[in-house]
Amino acid sequence: MKHRSTLNHRLNSFLYNNQSVVLLGFLLPLVWAVQFGSRLLLVIVAVMLLLMAWVFNNWIDNRFINLPKLSAVALVLGMATLLTTPSSIPAESDAQVLISGVVYQAESYYADIRVDTYNRVPLFPAARIRVNNKAQFDVGDKVILESSLVLAEQATNPGQFDYRQYLAQQGIYLVGSNPRVISRSPSITVSGIADKLRDQILEPIKDKLPADIYGLYSAMTLGERRLLSNELYGFYQAAGVAHVLVISGMHIGLLASMLMLILTRQRFGIRKSAVITLLLIWGYALISGLSVSVLRAAIMLTIALMAKIFYQVYNPVNTLALAAVIILVINPLSLNSLGWQLSFAATAGILLILPLIVNQYGKSKLVKSIGLVLAAQLVTLPIIINTFNYFPLYSIPANLTIVPVSFAALILGLLYTLPGVRLIVHYPLTWLLRLNVFLAELWASLPYAKFSLRRWPIWLTIIYLTLLIVVIIMIRNRQSRLALKIAVLALMICVFSLGDNAWQLEVTFLDVGQGDSAVIKWPNQYTMVIDGGYKSEYSDFGQKIVLPFLRQAGINRVDALVVSHSDQDHIGGLLRVADQVAVRTLYLTPQAYYSGGESVRELVERCRQQGADIELLHETGLIRIMPNSVIEVYNPENSIEQVDDNNASLVLRLVYGETSVLFTGDIEYDSESRISAKYSSLLKSDIIKVPHHGSRSSSTDSFISWVNPRIAVFSAGRDNNFGHPHQEVIERYQKGMADIWRTDLHGAITITSTGRKVDISSYLQTKQAGELKWQD
Repeated sequence: MKHRSTLNHRLNSFLYNNQSVVLLGFLLPLVWAVQFGSRLLLVIVAVMLLLMAWVFNNWIDNRFINLPKLSAVALVLGMATLLTTPSSIPAESDAQVLISGVVYQAESYYADIRVDTYNRVPLFPAARIRVNNKAQFDVGDKVILESSLVLAEQATNPGQFDYRQYLAQQGIYLVGSNPRVISRSPSITVSGIADKLRDQILEPIKDKLPADIYGLYSAMTLGERRLLSNELYGFYQAAGVAHVLVISGMHIGLLASMLMLILTRQRFGIRKSAVITLLLIWGYALISGLSVSVLRAAIMLTIALMAKIFYQVYNPVNTLALAAVIILVINPLSLNSLGWQLSFAATAGILLILPLIVNQYGKSKLVKSIGLVLAAQLVTLPIIINTFNYFPLYSIPANLTIVPVSFAALILGLLYTLPGVRLIVHYPLTWLLRLNVFLAELWASLPYAKFSLRRWPIWLTIIYLTLLIVVIIMIRNRQSRLALKIAVLALMICVFSLGDNAWQLEVTFLDVGQGDSAVIKWPNQYTMVIDGGYKSEYSDFGQKIVLPFLRQAGINRVDALVVSHSDQDHIGGLLRVADQVAVRTLYLTPQAYYSGGESVRELVERCRQQGADIELLHETGLIRIMPNSVIEVYNPENSIEQVDDNNASLVLRLVYGETSVLFTGDIEYDSESRISAKYSSLLKSDIIKVPHHGSRSSSTDSFISWVNPRIAVFSAGRDNNFGHPHQEVIERYQKGMADIWRTDLHGAITITSTGRKVDISSYLQTKQAGELKWQD
């Protein structure tokens, strides 16, 4: 009895006191050091933590927390993560390598393989690779295959989704294309069984629900997102309610509460109800894919119900930290995942801040609902801004209206999987799903639904979180209202301190492949976008490159949207920009306006719908931006008879103080000859965007001599079919002593100017940044 009493006392102490919080604090830097891949760094971090634990243990007065013991436990767990962190293997782009392993994730386009042997050499821990799934692998397949392995595609522009980094966060550093399958045999795995069971549940429902909402149903009820359209997902993202489209901790918590209520009312008793609830919840978690947020919620629920079974008290914050420790030991790479960060940050915010809001403003359902969303967003704000570069402005009302509808749809959706009640719930479920979509589209369509915020530097994130902690402590300790107001004001200033370069011009030539796009931002916040890259059935550079760049720069309004000419590799991406961002003025040539084709008409119509002015530009035109900055227009001629082709491209000369930049579109020999003869020395510019991607049909010696640039920027696609930029064109600019910069080699190229001093750098940093200062 004494032994049992001691055990219960220790268990109660562990569940209630903040030992797991301290343990997590020790474990996080160790996991980070392990993933960094340096054993020396791991040793240094371990020694520092042990020393800190020994020093601070004498300062704290808490008999329940022994820092040296907890740091030692963290060190053991940190070392254990060495066994669960994937190995790395070298890239082999030119040679075929022999690989054997097990498929642990399979989608329609790709399959992820846990590699046990590489060229017959055993690997421990196993490495991970991604291959295309033309062979239609299934989860659990044991495979032997040959493939070349290369690094994944990386981002080449600020704000762009970085596929290489995304895979690296999952421990996948190499991808293989067109693998040759030597051997393939199925095997039984838990994830494979869960996938097949999920497919079997959804298969008879597929033809029962309308096609446009079946994807929403499968995502909301069983975590199957493959059939959810990107457009619909975008609506939920913009509304700030994308979490309802995945099985999250919210789903688990609400379902568990409902199950416990039903079972206890059926007189099963607390213990039996808890056991049945746990079995059902873990089964549901496995079938839905066991995402990080679901695993976190299931672990916390298990601890909470076990504490109730054994009559123990527990601390939710401590339980949250314990769940984080368990998940990190099982999968250390989850620390890098957005799901882990958002799930734990949001839950921590709810546990720490929601009680303060309720105590301050009352316990009504409305206060609790608003406080729940606000508490989660206050803590996750830095993650959201630095990941998505925008804030969902209407997320609180959107959550208040959509979450209740989603939960009702979830309950009916789960009942819909039972054949006996399918007919009864069919129409209510269909109505709820359509209402859900309607509400998401409604909130997403409001002005500034995605309010862009400039990405925060690390120091600003640290200051924000520190101030947030200070505010929480002050409210808990009932500090003076004046001090609290000052702290809250500092917190708000921190949120909107975007670190803008408000004193200089910034010109960024985006890497949009074989196309053109440039974004210009003046010190007075006037923003101009010239061209937007290509748009096709498979790729939209406006969506992929231009919009993410604008968001990470905190740009919510484009003052001038400029179409150099109507070729798809210039105008295509602007259609998406006009959809997502407020446009004040659309500038285009008379030739493009009157004979530019369907894309021009569509762009003009979209800009008119949002109240933008439409202005035609031709030679001798002038746009005044600031007292020391104008845009001069040198091409095309003011004639609607001229065909809208490359030679009808806009030629714009930006003047800012003593700095000048020439934008040339796709002009070729004819236009170059005409404007050189007519304007000669007026064309002289410090920087030139090289005409027509560096084609030999442009950039004649005479034209280059009149412009006389110090910097030449080539916008061209990697390994493009046209061979742009042509070598002889590069040599012509080099002969004129111009410094060569290329988007296909250097990624996005950014030029900043004070009006005298000019700095130039590239996103990929594959060329040393330069500085030019014009002399009198």
